[in-house]
Amino acid sequence: MTQRYRPARLQRMAGSVIVMRDPIPHPIENDPADPDIRCTAEPDGRSVRVELMIRGRSVSRCWIVPQRIRIGRAVVRMDGIGGVGTDARYRRRGYARRVLDAAQRRMRQGDAGLSMLYGIPDFYERYGYVQVGPEHSLTIPARETASVTIEGWSCRPGTAADLDALADLYSAVTEDAVGAAVRTDASLAWRWMRNASDEDLRKGCCVAVGPGGDVRGYALLGAGFWAVDVLQREHPRDRVLAEVIAADPEAASAMLDRCAAVQAMERRTDGERYRPRVLIPGPPDTFIARAALRRDAVIQQSHTASGGSMACVLNATQLLQQLVPELQLRLRNARRVWRGRIILQIGEERIQLRSTRDRLQMEPAPAEASHRCVPAVSLTHAEIALLALGATSPDFVLWKRDDPIDRDIQDLLAALFPQRHPHMHLPDRY
Repeated sequence: MTQRYRPARLQRMAGSVIVMRDPIPHPIENDPADPDIRCTAEPDGRSVRVELMIRGRSVSRCWIVPQRIRIGRAVVRMDGIGGVGTDARYRRRGYARRVLDAAQRRMRQGDAGLSMLYGIPDFYERYGYVQVGPEHSLTIPARETASVTIEGWSCRPGTAADLDALADLYSAVTEDAVGAAVRTDASLAWRWMRNASDEDLRKGCCVAVGPGGDVRGYALLGAGFWAVDVLQREHPRDRVLAEVIAADPEAASAMLDRCAAVQAMERRTDGERYRPRVLIPGPPDTFIARAALRRDAVIQQSHTASGGSMACVLNATQLLQQLVPELQLRLRNARRVWRGRIILQIGEERIQLRSTRDRLQMEPAPAEASHRCVPAVSLTHAEIALLALGATSPDFVLWKRDDPIDRDIQDLLAALFPQRHPHMHLPDRY
């Protein structure tokens, strides 16, 4: 029901097989609220399998994939949900609901304020998930030559020795992004680079080298990552890349020169099917997207009313407290915004937001802070998910309310929660 998640011991990526062995027994727990639910830590070290057991057989399951994501300068704990499915003969018995209810109970016991998934339409809303934004991509026409037009720049195949430079580059470029995963050594993209053969790296990764000889950009083709494979099936006439990262405008132009020619090179060397365009997923506020504006390109946002990228707030207090570093920076950069105290009523949670010129605090509202002495704003969990991820603007959330909100408070919320372009790179999706 969500897009495919593969936690197994074998992961096939770009022609490589990564074998993950772990002889240590992994803990198995039963859900106290539903003893037929079993939770097992997977050997890959990335996920927990939640499954419903009927007479000793696993009949319905999903995986919880803990991650940390960027929301600007804040790092937010997020639990991804993937691999939701029920065996065919056991469907329409409410088993998926039991599994997802158990997964949410487990996630709410942890430190994640947010859960996200990539789901089918008209299903996950009943579990509190809301659609949180479009898919962003750009397409450029393919070229026959691989020459880089920026003087002093060159592109070459990636090597295992480039891994540290690529990891540093990814971290720097995504530092202010929204939705990008905070990668570790266990992240699938870097795990693939460590385990890939020289031939797989030649086909699956290229880097842009600046005049000083340092790596300033890279592209991962990413065949074998499930999200890349799904997008490739949806766009059979395009050559889909996993991600393209650039540190500056010159690196972005060099990478686009190389990416435009990547499949033409493949056609000559491998005899693969030729596709007239190259599709690069990514938000419109990157150097790559801005460089595409200076050449033949189509930049696209694909919206869906339901399904796709979805989010659910598990604990609004934890989420907002984790967001404080970014919210505080936004508040400092805002001009002539009202400072003071307001109460955010989010479901049953009451959170006090206290802002001064130099500081912002989020904390559970004290009992004495009543609506009569402190301005209050009521928001649903779906609305706070949209605002936290920048999937919509506060004006859109507030315009249809029956209870009018003071203009100063509207301006404060607009400064704290501007609309952004949330995007998780395809190799990190679950």
